[in-house]
Order: sequence, then C-alpha cells, then structure tokens
Amino acid sequence: MRRQIRFFGRTAFIAVIGLWLGLVSLGAQTGGDTVPSWVLFERGKEAFYDNDFGRALEFFEKAIKKETLYPEAEYWIGRVYEEEGESYLAEQQYLKALEMSKVLYIPSDRYEIIYRLADLYKNKGRYGEYEQILLQLFNEEFSQDASKIRLEHAYVTVLTEEGLNKLIYLYRMDLNYSLRAVSELGVYYYKTKDY
Repeated sequence: MRRQIRFFGRTAFIAVIGLWLGLVSLGAQTGGDTVPSWVLFERGKEAFYDNDFGRALEFFEKAIKKETLYPEAEYWIGRVYEEEGESYLAEQQYLKALEMSKVLYIPSDRYEIIYRLADLYKNKGRYGEYEQILLQLFNEEFSQDASKIRLEHAYVTVLTEEGLNKLIYLYRMDLNYSLRAVSELGVYYYKTKDY
C-alpha cells in the first residue's frame, strides 16, 4: 500500500506541474497578466514576422505597460507603423526609442534604430535629414578618445609595414558601426554630384 501512495503522490505532483506549465503556456499565448514583458515582446516580434501587425502591436503595447521604459518595444511599434505605411507615426516611435536608448538591453541596438530612421528619411525623399543622421554617425566615430587613436595608429603601422593579412590576423578587427554610414554617404554624394 505504501508503494501505491508514493506512486500516486509522484503522479499527482507531475500532473500538477504539467497543468501549471500548460496554464503558463496558455497565458503566454494570450498575453495574460502573469506573462513577463520579454515574452510579450518576443510574441510581438513573432507576430510581426508573420505579418500579423495588429496582433504584434497588441503584444508590444502590453510589454510597454509592464515596463517603465522599453525602447526595444517602442522601436518595434515603429516597425509596425512603417510596414502599414504610417511613416509619420513610425518616425515618432523611432525618435521615442532613441530618447530611451540609454536603457537598451543591447546598447548597440541604438545603431539599428538610427539606420532604420535614416532609411525612412531616404525612402520619403527627406534627404537633408537622411544626410544629417549619417554624418552624425560618421562624426561619432571620429570623436574618439586618445587610446583608440593610438590603437588606430598601430593599425596603420602594421598595415603599411606588414600588410593587410597581418593587420587582420593581429587585431581581428570588427567592422565599425559607422561603416554603413560612410558607405551610404559616398553613394548619396555621388548620386547628388556633391563630390
């Protein structure tokens, strides 16, 4: 009899855990109050990629209600607006996300937001603002501290004395965030004949 009670106790425990996990999963699918904001955010991105923009917007707004500042969700709301052809609202969301960019979970996501805003300006023919954003990124790159400048001089020395392969091997260089800005500025200036 004792074995049966233990077996029943373990089975009941597993059943309770299974029921709880099922309810949590159901809450996550419906966007319930017990669902963490990051789950709602990820559900919103999933809906966005499924082209279900209304549902994506609901999830992002629910995620924002749970957080004090949530620039990632603000940015993705802008993406929804942009996909729906609401460029003014998209711009406002991107600017709002940039204002909060100091609390981004991944700080370098700021550049994704900036480039998205630049693309929006370019697609709408607002070339002055497009150029300003790219120049801002370009200038940020060159207003570096002295240690970075010394490192860059070391790069140049290795490059000129030992070649590109040695430079890449020694420093395993990552592309800088302004590389796209410099490239796009070059194309923009060439097309506008502003040499």
